[in-house]
Amino acid sequence: LQIIEGEKYKTLAENNRINVRILAPTRGQIVDRFGVLLADNLQNFQAVITPEQVENLEKSLRDLQAVIPVDESSIKRVLRLAKKNSAYIVLEIRDHLNWDEVSAIEVNLPHLSGISVQAGELRNYPYKEALAHIIGYVGRVSEQDMSYDPLLSLPGFQVGKSGIEKHYETVLQGKPGKAEMEVNVHGRPVRELGRTLGQSGARLVLTIDAEYQRFVQQRLATERSAAAIVMDAKTGEVYAMASHPSYDPNSFAGGISAMDWEQLRDDPAHPLNNKVTGGVFPPGSTFKIVTALAGLEAGVINRNTLSFCPGHYDLWSNRFHCWKQGGHGNVNVVRALAESCDVYFYRMAAAVGIDRIANMARRLGFGSNLNFDFPEVKTGLVPDIAWKKRERKGDPTWHPGETINASIGQGYMLGSPLHLVTMLARVVNGGKMVSPWLASYKGKEDALGAAIKAGDDLGIKQEHLNMVREGLESVLLPGGTAIASR
Repeated sequence: LQIIEGEKYKTLAENNRINVRILAPTRGQIVDRFGVLLADNLQNFQAVITPEQVENLEKSLRDLQAVIPVDESSIKRVLRLAKKNSAYIVLEIRDHLNWDEVSAIEVNLPHLSGISVQAGELRNYPYKEALAHIIGYVGRVSEQDMSYDPLLSLPGFQVGKSGIEKHYETVLQGKPGKAEMEVNVHGRPVRELGRTLGQSGARLVLTIDAEYQRFVQQRLATERSAAAIVMDAKTGEVYAMASHPSYDPNSFAGGISAMDWEQLRDDPAHPLNNKVTGGVFPPGSTFKIVTALAGLEAGVINRNTLSFCPGHYDLWSNRFHCWKQGGHGNVNVVRALAESCDVYFYRMAAAVGIDRIANMARRLGFGSNLNFDFPEVKTGLVPDIAWKKRERKGDPTWHPGETINASIGQGYMLGSPLHLVTMLARVVNGGKMVSPWLASYKGKEDALGAAIKAGDDLGIKQEHLNMVREGLESVLLPGGTAIASR
């Protein structure tokens, strides 16, 4: 055969090559704790072009424009990408093709050089605004996202840009497959020789209860700007994490317009910002929990320690006022928490000192990202003497008045709703170092279970925690600051 048909096989060997095409894997689903779909994939038909298969790229694009609507910005984008990428890389011209458009292209294929239709996937978010800040969204691969991974060069391929989609990108992405194509010297496919299917991305199971999340989001919608998080105090499972105002992540998956993007970006209520994890503010009177525990641990106060509140506290020539103008009279730590007496904590903090308050704050979760499985987590700030010396070169000395401000969560002290819920969880669960978490998948469950079961002790005495809890419960009793919410 080699002798008789030598010329035939020589021609085949020289003019034909095997071209391996990457097949995009199916992105993993995201579901809530009951298996309700929060993110899945819809079929998406795309018009694509291979530059090396055409003599005049712009002419081929104009030919397609005569068959289906293609805007000028898409043509310019393809021409720009063709100059930057290798000629064999397939480029997406348009997606979201309907059946009429797919049919029109297929009928006209003989006249559309280098153009074809391929079936891809489009990410879909059924709960829209209710879960936008948790799930996040996917978008086209940007120059910053590009790497040597050939998967990222596929036309229309999308990666996680925020939220769970971004944090678990490598888990959700899956492993690509491949198709071996016999192509001629011009790169045109002759036949498919074999196909290896890829591996779909992992199915992420969130701790979220989708319907409860929707309820919380709707409740927040009555406010101009608000955030809320609900977490299991013993396991750290987050049942709901809502930030208002929100946005529809489906607009990003399908390619958001410049006008819509600018409207979201410039909104003064910051709908793109997850205020639970990315909003850091002075924690205010909620921080009195930290100050109380620091004072109890230092031995500066106990249950029977009474302090008289006349409505103000004088430190040398400076006067610090209580929120209650006439004062609270004699209060102990339980009543001070119930009635949120500022003066009690001013006086205690002056004796305890900022470093011991800062130490307790860090043990309760402040000043940390808490290893939360979420990309946009701000650590906040827990100031102390060393911090000011390091960061405030113009005035490196820590002043007693700054301790007074810090004792009620003001001054330099900064935290997020995520820090507050973690602090409360660690107080009510008996001083166990629980941390919030959101997602589980095959291979991660065992590690999570072991971490929850271990629950390192924070070393806070139970009698101290009991006093603080008693004070917090009394907030809802007569005389407490939240009696109206009872």
